[in-house]
Amino acid sequence: MSIGFLRGGARPPIEVIVAFIDDNRDEFGVEPIVRALKGTAARIAVSSYYAYKKRQPSARARRDQARLVVIQDVYEANYSCYGVPKMWKAINRQYADQFGPVTPAAQWSG
Repeated sequence: MSIGFLRGGARPPIEVIVAFIDDNRDEFGVEPIVRALKGTAARIAVSSYYAYKKRQPSARARRDQARLVVIQDVYEANYSCYGVPKMWKAINRQYADQFGPVTPAAQWSG
């Protein structure tokens, strides 16, 4: 029997909820927005909103950000025309000593 733990799509990610509140907080304020979201799947406590805002990025998030910079640099260095397989090979060829094997984390078109 499944209780739905970690089921996809049941609730928007906290980043999306916080971004929504940030976009509208000047007009409505944080607490009224949180009250309006209370009956939806996007509910969040005011304390959770402020705790998220104060939280430092995790080590994984910082590492991923550094990798995305490398991915963008390699993509632009190859005239923005490499697809995922060629990008994966180019990054692993040039940066494997710095990052270890790199898994594509961004969407590329090409």
